[in-house]
Amino acid sequence: MRIRHPLHAVLAALVLLTSLVGLAQPRLERVGPTPSGTAVIHRGERVGFAARATSPTGGLLGSEWYLDGGYLGAQHRGALPDSTAYDATFWRGIHFPTKGRFHVEALAFDEANRYSAAAAWTLDVVERPRLLYVDQTDALLDAPKAEQDAFWSFVAARRINQLGIYRLNQILGNTGRTAALRAFITRAHAAGVSRVFAIVAAPEAVTAVRTYLADSATAATSRFDGLLTEHEFWNGTEPADVRWGDYLRLLEHMRALANDAGLVVATYLGWFSADQARTLSERVDIVLLHAYVATPSNAYPYLKTRLEFLSREWSRPVQVWPIFSAECDFSGRWFSDNRSTDALELAETTVLDAYRADDRPFRNGLRVSGFAYFAWTHLATALGTAACAP
Repeated sequence: MRIRHPLHAVLAALVLLTSLVGLAQPRLERVGPTPSGTAVIHRGERVGFAARATSPTGGLLGSEWYLDGGYLGAQHRGALPDSTAYDATFWRGIHFPTKGRFHVEALAFDEANRYSAAAAWTLDVVERPRLLYVDQTDALLDAPKAEQDAFWSFVAARRINQLGIYRLNQILGNTGRTAALRAFITRAHAAGVSRVFAIVAAPEAVTAVRTYLADSATAATSRFDGLLTEHEFWNGTEPADVRWGDYLRLLEHMRALANDAGLVVATYLGWFSADQARTLSERVDIVLLHAYVATPSNAYPYLKTRLEFLSREWSRPVQVWPIFSAECDFSGRWFSDNRSTDALELAETTVLDAYRADDRPFRNGLRVSGFAYFAWTHLATALGTAACAP
């Protein structure tokens, strides 16, 4: 029998021991807000990060969380109702108040003080979406240059980076207005508007948008970037509301065009059931959620039950943009009273602060990532010299 050199035996034992230790240590994998190692999020967001830990030998104890190398804190398995010594999903909400690139890391550890490799994300934080509904778009396209320039000055001053276009039934099919629409969308993109949404009320309107996109005269710079439902869904309880079946058929037409043309699908929602919320959030990319209140401080209490209904799995949270109305019967007077400040920023941070203060874990299944304003003419009045009357 050949006897191995004693040093070889020691080295072999060390290799075996290292291997066994490696097999015993916890493992950690990314869950949310995406299983991918990279994501784009928006300024001001509170984002829920989640990572699933497993241990082949049991003894899972907790997790540690880091932002750009700085320690944020730990979460222990005992605080999680559905965890076991072999399997647990740890999570932490992190706030990103400024733009830039950030790195998030999580580590799982067990009772033997063994640590997993890191689950890591690289986040690019960009400006949050701020959508303005452009009402009376046909009249704006027909307006003199000075009036159109005033609109674009307002968009720049209020840092609007998303637009929703009404009155397409008065524009598409009219040669002159369609040409003006192409110029309008091109100017929007050149001004830093990242998305222009076609607001559609019926499948026929989706077909008209499809025809517009397919026209050789529609250049890349004059294409729509998304589709948005015109009529909000309100449980179908009022005669004027869109009915559930018709609403789903419209979304199916929108989804088909979006898939073909590389667009996003957004919908405007009022009140709905938990079952309807699950059905809807599977069909759309963005939910614009009715928050027609007198002041922004009232918005989160008005929204929170519906936000919980909309929450999805932590690995694919739905994006929600609350909608403020600048009509004088809603938030118009508040905007008038605060027009000397950065009123839109103040309204948005008021909601985001209240959202972060809610400590329920359902928030990991959605992202309050942007805001919308109804509508151009009302907001310009509320923030201008001809403000809402007291």
